Amino acid sequence: MTETLVAIRESQSALLDRKLIYNEDPVWGGNVYWDYSESRIVETAYGDLVTDAFAEVAGEFADARNLDLPVVAVENGGGIAVPMYRGDVTYGDILDAFNHGNMVIVKSVTPAQLYEALEVGLTMTGQDGTGLLVRAKVSGSFLQVSGFTYTYDPAGESGSKVTAVVLSDGTKLDRSDSATSVLLATNNYVASSFAGIKDGEQLGELGGEDSVVRDYPLKLTDGGEKPLVYPIKQDRILYANDLSPEEYTVSIPVVDLHGDPVPGTSIHAGVDGGAAKEYVTDDGGNLKLTVPKGAHAVSLDECDTPVYVSNYSGSGTVTTKTGYCEFSFTVVPPMAFTDVDRADSFWDDVNWAWENGVMSGKSATTFDPNGLTTRAEAVMVIWNLDGAKSVDFTVPFPDVEEGAWYAEAASWAASEGIVAGRDGLFAPNGLVTREELATMLFRYETGKNGTPEGRAELDFPDAGEASAWAVDALSWCVYRDIISAGDTTLTPGSAAARAEIARMLRMYAEA
Repeated sequence: MTETLVAIRESQSALLDRKLIYNEDPVWGGNVYWDYSESRIVETAYGDLVTDAFAEVAGEFADARNLDLPVVAVENGGGIAVPMYRGDVTYGDILDAFNHGNMVIVKSVTPAQLYEALEVGLTMTGQDGTGLLVRAKVSGSFLQVSGFTYTYDPAGESGSKVTAVVLSDGTKLDRSDSATSVLLATNNYVASSFAGIKDGEQLGELGGEDSVVRDYPLKLTDGGEKPLVYPIKQDRILYANDLSPEEYTVSIPVVDLHGDPVPGTSIHAGVDGGAAKEYVTDDGGNLKLTVPKGAHAVSLDECDTPVYVSNYSGSGTVTTKTGYCEFSFTVVPPMAFTDVDRADSFWDDVNWAWENGVMSGKSATTFDPNGLTTRAEAVMVIWNLDGAKSVDFTVPFPDVEEGAWYAEAASWAASEGIVAGRDGLFAPNGLVTREELATMLFRYETGKNGTPEGRAELDFPDAGEASAWAVDALSWCVYRDIISAGDTTLTPGSAAARAEIARMLRMYAEA
C-alpha cells in the first residue's frame, strides 16, 4: 500500500508541489512535537482555519438557497495531521494535513444536537495548578469550531461539561432547544458518526475537504499575492473555572548541533511576532521566559520555525516523555576554541566545520588544528557531511570492532565504496594521508553524482610521489580547488592535519 501511495504521489508531483501561498508564520495544529495531535486537546490555529473554510462554503450554500439560518462549522481534532509551516505552502502540504479523503457535508442541526456533539471529545478530568488539562485519554473527537464559541468545565461531569455555546452574533444557544435550526458544516466522518450531528438533516455536499481547505487561504491572500497571516488563537474554546495562572514559564531545552546542552548561552527570543529580547540559558541549557496563559509562538534567534507553547496542553512547559512534550531547539553557539583565532588562515574552515556539525573539537575548548587525523576520524567527518545516515551493512574489515565509536561511519563508508582498506584491514588508528582523503572525497562524489568531470595538471614538484590509484582523485581535487593549485607542494603521502581536512571539506561542500 505504501509503495502504491508513493507511486501515485510521484505521478502527481507537478500538481502537489505547486506553490499555493506563502505562510508568514506556522498555522499550528496536528502533530506539532509528539505522537498525538495538539488539535485533539485544545483550540488550534489550523482548527480555526479549517472550520472557517467550512463556514465560508456553507455560507455560500445558504445564500444560494435563501436559507436564513446561523452558520457554524466543526472539525474533529483527529482530522488534522500536521501544521501548516512557515514558508511556501503547496497543495501537497494541504493533503498531508487532511489525508482522509473526506467530503464537506452541510446539515441542519438543533442547539441540543450541537451540545451533544461537543461533549463527545471532552475527555478532560480537570486541571493542575499550571493550567495543564488533565485527561483520561487524548481524543480525536475533540472539536475545533467556527461561527460560535463554547465554554466547558474540564472538571465537570462527563456529558455535561459544556456550560455555554454562543454564536458569533452573541446569541446564546440553549442546551435543551430541540426546535431551532442551525446550519452546520463538517466532514462526512463527523456528520455520520458523532452523537447529535448524525441525527441532523443532511442538506448537501460542499466538495472535498482538502479542496475546501486549499481554496480558503487563497481567498485570504488574494490568490496568493499576499502572505498568509493567521492568528495563533482566537479564544473560541473557553474554560469555566479555569485554574490557569495569568502567566506561566516556558522551558525550552537548547542544544548544539552535537546534541549537547548549551548552558549560559545568549539567545534572542520573541513571542507571537513581538520584538526579540535577550535571554541566557540556565545551568541545564534551558531557555526560560514568562508568557501570558494560553498558546504562543516563541521565535528563537534565526530558527526557521518558532516553538509552539501552551500551558493547557503542556507544550513548552514539560520536557519529559511522561509530561506530554519532548522537544529541543538547536543553536550553534559561537565557536570558542582557544587554539583557533580569527586571524588564523584556517579560521573560516574550522568555523564552517563546527557550525555545520561536520567536525567537533578535541575537547570542549580546543580544536587542535595542527593535530593529525586517523582514518576512523576521516570517515566520521565525511559521514557527518552526508548527514550521518545509518545503514544495514556488515563491515568487511576484521579490525573494526562492533560498537566502536566510528563503527557506523566505517560501515557506511564501506557500503558506499568510499574506503577499500589497507591490505584487507581498515586500520582505524592509522593516520589518513592527503591522497587518501582526496580519494575518499572523489569516491563520495562519484557515489552521489556519478564520476565527476574536470581534471587539472598536478603541477607540483612532488607530484610523482602520488600513488597511481590516487592520481585521478588528486587531479580532480586540484581542479575543484579542494586542494589549492597555489600550494608549493602536493605532499600526497603526508598525514592530513585537522585544519587541512576542514578546508578540504568546506571547499568540496561550497564548490
